[in-house]
Amino acid sequence: MTSQNNDIYQEIANAVSDETELFRPDTQQYEEAIRHWGKSSSEYALFSVEPGTAEDLAAILCILAAKRVQWAVKSGGHATNRGFSSTSGVQIFMNRFKQITLNKDANKDVKTVTVGTGLTWDEIYDELTPQNLNVVGGRVPGVGVGGLLLGGGYSWLTSQYGLAIDNVKQFEVVLPNGQIKTVTEADNDLWFGLRGGLNNFGIVTVVTLATYPQGQIWGGIKYVDGQDFDALTAAVTNFAQNNQDRRASILPVYSILRAPWETRQGAMLANLMLFYDGAELPAGVFQEFMDLKEVPVLPTDLKTRTFANFVSSIPANNWLQGDRVAFHSLLVPEIRREHVQEIQNIITVRIAALGGRWPFQFTALEVQPFDASLYTYGADSAFPPKRDSPLYPIGIYWSWKDSAEDQYAWDTVRRVADRLRNILPGDESVYVNYALADTPLEAMYGDNVERLHDIRVQYDSSNLMSLTGGFRF
Repeated sequence: MTSQNNDIYQEIANAVSDETELFRPDTQQYEEAIRHWGKSSSEYALFSVEPGTAEDLAAILCILAAKRVQWAVKSGGHATNRGFSSTSGVQIFMNRFKQITLNKDANKDVKTVTVGTGLTWDEIYDELTPQNLNVVGGRVPGVGVGGLLLGGGYSWLTSQYGLAIDNVKQFEVVLPNGQIKTVTEADNDLWFGLRGGLNNFGIVTVVTLATYPQGQIWGGIKYVDGQDFDALTAAVTNFAQNNQDRRASILPVYSILRAPWETRQGAMLANLMLFYDGAELPAGVFQEFMDLKEVPVLPTDLKTRTFANFVSSIPANNWLQGDRVAFHSLLVPEIRREHVQEIQNIITVRIAALGGRWPFQFTALEVQPFDASLYTYGADSAFPPKRDSPLYPIGIYWSWKDSAEDQYAWDTVRRVADRLRNILPGDESVYVNYALADTPLEAMYGDNVERLHDIRVQYDSSNLMSLTGGFRF
């Protein structure tokens, strides 16, 4: 560490309370602070700091603004673009903001819960399960509250209650000037910007969320053999077009899986996640999916269980964690048979035709058919740019080992997205939490970009947020 960098370290150390700690490289805490779900998202920071209070975080931001030092803030570390929650400067790790407080109304009923942005969603689910309560949050283990929430947040409960941001009642945010502000719907511009506009307006430390009654659910994962993709595509289409039960949700992931030791392209299978918000599955709801041929060596895990157990059972940290990863997406206004068929064809025909030139451990395209009412649960917000009609995410996920393949991976993801965009209806819309780093702001935020830029200028006169990565207005 240079003398200049050491001076910054000491200045921050002298400005914060005992609730906050700084860690130099080669310490376990530093390694945890810079670690990300995908290795390709991590960088070696000068040092890490774990603020323990909003006041300490405010002091840190003021120093970073004065010194013009590059920095990043990390919640759970699921960002898949290098430099978005990682940095070669000062790494802020929100690990100490882990409070979970149940808020009771006059009748002593719990209607909201206040949580720190250093938590993962599965930690919240574990805490709420004994209370028979739930919140609208992440769908797989290990996803941080901060990143998912500030980008919008699709959930297993979205068809019933909307996006995660539609269920926020209050934010606590440390603004770029060091002011600690409570933000509610009365705050108009900030309320608009924080709901989907990422960390452009400061660092959110605490959020208050609506809670909902939650009993046991039915669900799990079924691995569908690639030989049954035609039947899967028919079932997905039928569900997308005809399902009327908002308690039912599916997440079918068409994929090619290759073990690290294999040189051939790999096996075609679908990770089919089924969720029903009830202890018993009504007859016929998922019957077409139940009839699909499963992969013999990957047994089906569908049963009645707690919501927390369901989320923790999803193997999001097995095939992908530790690899290099790229996410991208499209948002489409409808899901028809020919659309799902093209997704299937990309996996089974177009990629297969490439033969040996496919260096990826995991290749996946997913369809997310929510209820058409999904955007009607909240008021205008940064994301989605429009709420008068539904948009359904189509996810594109690649995972690989060799950094020499980075550019090829990104280029391939873009080509697949372009192919789908030419086939599927809609415009250039992309979901911000599933977007490559060079995605234009207009593709994610549409006509909201100008207003979001004005809000950022209003609350970030020092341009502090330009010193951290991510999409910037």
